[in-house]
Amino acid sequence: MRWMSHAVAWGAVLVGLGAHMGAAAQEAGDALRMSDGASLSTQADAAFHDIGTEGLTIEGWFYLDELPEVGEVQTFFSNPSKYALGMGIAKGDGDDEWYDPNEVRAFGSLSSEQGWGSRIKGTMGEGDHRNPPIKKWFHVAWQFHAEPPEVGWFYVHKQPIPLGRDERFPWALPAGDGALYIATAKLGQHGFGVEPDTDISVFRGLVDEVRVSSIARYDGRDAVRPRHFRPDRHTVALWTFDGDRPYADSSGAGHHLTHTGTITVEPLAVDGRGRLATTWAQIRSGGR
Repeated sequence: MRWMSHAVAWGAVLVGLGAHMGAAAQEAGDALRMSDGASLSTQADAAFHDIGTEGLTIEGWFYLDELPEVGEVQTFFSNPSKYALGMGIAKGDGDDEWYDPNEVRAFGSLSSEQGWGSRIKGTMGEGDHRNPPIKKWFHVAWQFHAEPPEVGWFYVHKQPIPLGRDERFPWALPAGDGALYIATAKLGQHGFGVEPDTDISVFRGLVDEVRVSSIARYDGRDAVRPRHFRPDRHTVALWTFDGDRPYADSSGAGHHLTHTGTITVEPLAVDGRGRLATTWAQIRSGGR
């Protein structure tokens, strides 16, 4: 009966291998890489600028191949004339006593229906790690609040930055055209608070797992940001960029993305050490 014990053992190995491969397949997915001049956006919809009674959160995961050049600011999210969030090394920072020409900063801006606006910048990391990580995924979020004490927060890598001014409540983002742009250099007239000759570009790296929520998702500096999002009753839109329909809204709300220019879809493959690595795939020109 020894052959039976060997068969059972091999069966267990194959089952275990199948389970491992199934888990790997679930972990692997696709991500996007923007080319110069490309644009990725939603249709205009108030859902992308309506703070409502519970807030609004726009968030995603980003992956850098290398740090930006001096004089370049790359865009994460924008809703022209309403808000924008990006990162880079802007020209003109030399007037800042804390300026470091090798330090990447986050840049945020917002405009209110009440006529006031804010522009803010801050470091992306903490302590001695003040730049975004290279060849690692990091989380970015713009979060707007419907109640005091803070108007909102933006989270970039390890550094959450609050926008205070509780005397500004109640407040609202401007109405009108409300298309959300992802990793696209389209900011509107307010844009970032940088010198005019700063190069505002698409995000130069990979973009994955972008979600919009009709709630302020995170509370304070130590909030945990999940690497993979799951739709729930607060999800306005969720784009995972996976499969044959990388621009489809997987939340079921129908907010599918449109694009122009060249966007490369790259699969995320699990390497032998169990970490996510990226490999090139073909260019998919259709937003099926």
